[in-house]
Amino acid sequence: HHHHHHDFHVEEELDWPGVYLLPGQVSGVALDSKNNLVIFHRGDHVWDGNSFDSKFVYQQRGLGPIEEDTILVIDPNNAEILQSSGKNLFYLPHGLSIDTDGNYWVTDVALHQVFKLDPHSKEGPLLILGRSMQPGSDQNHFCQPTDVAVEPSTGAVFVSDGYCNSRIVQFSPSGKFVTQWGEESSGSSPRPGQFSVPHSLALVPHLDQLCVADRENGRIQCFKTDTKEFVREIKHASFGRNVFAISYIPGFLFAVNGKPYFGDQEPVQGFVMNFSSGEIIDVFKPVRKHFDMPHDIVASEDGTVYIGDAHTNTVWKFTLTEKMEHRSV
Repeated sequence: HHHHHHDFHVEEELDWPGVYLLPGQVSGVALDSKNNLVIFHRGDHVWDGNSFDSKFVYQQRGLGPIEEDTILVIDPNNAEILQSSGKNLFYLPHGLSIDTDGNYWVTDVALHQVFKLDPHSKEGPLLILGRSMQPGSDQNHFCQPTDVAVEPSTGAVFVSDGYCNSRIVQFSPSGKFVTQWGEESSGSSPRPGQFSVPHSLALVPHLDQLCVADRENGRIQCFKTDTKEFVREIKHASFGRNVFAISYIPGFLFAVNGKPYFGDQEPVQGFVMNFSSGEIIDVFKPVRKHFDMPHDIVASEDGTVYIGDAHTNTVWKFTLTEKMEHRSV
């Protein structure tokens, strides 16, 4: 009989002009219901060593909010900007995700807040979580929150918090605090449920799991969304020290790592993993320009993958090709 050998490969779509968009630092990428690419970027603001004091209070409010549109809806075929919004609201954009109703959920690390936005409304945010410019670690505050994931069936809102807190916080659909879990990791062998910068979230709805890019621990941790119990860790030597972002489509988990530290060998690249086994089935990187700080990744079920880079201010489009080899056994 025939044995089907799947050979997956991800490559850059070289005729996509979106790499030349030149927005600000691209911190978030997502796909809307029409499979348009939506990006969240920092305009003329930059996160650098002067942005925060030692207590994580933003130091550059005098600049005012970013005056240009920070959220761009981009045609996946020709990279035209179809719609733009989010001016005069944000100081340091970070995470972006889109729920099944089409609402945008974004985080701002300077404001220490999470916003729910209606892309078609000019009225201002539908919901704001956290206190403006006030870092904290209780039920009403965040400390540089990084990403949001909204469960399609229940509307439960999960926030990864963040650079200076080491927890995942769950809210009701209307924004009431429900629960939190996680703690800071210490030492070189972090335990399950410990984080060092939980940076990106991916829901696996049919298994009721939430996976977390545990950035500085260089691993991905998955938890049950109902009980919060730890399911498993995915960690590979080729990740190097960091996993910046993850995205799930049925059967596959995508990830990007970070720049190697001095003396480290692992290149900065994208990864495709078989979700059930955790094995890496492909690695990929762009041909045009190069990854510097790939900061967020999103994959669609048709095998299109976008990666936004916070240093090169670039968004790449990749496609997953599947070559079938028929081998008689």
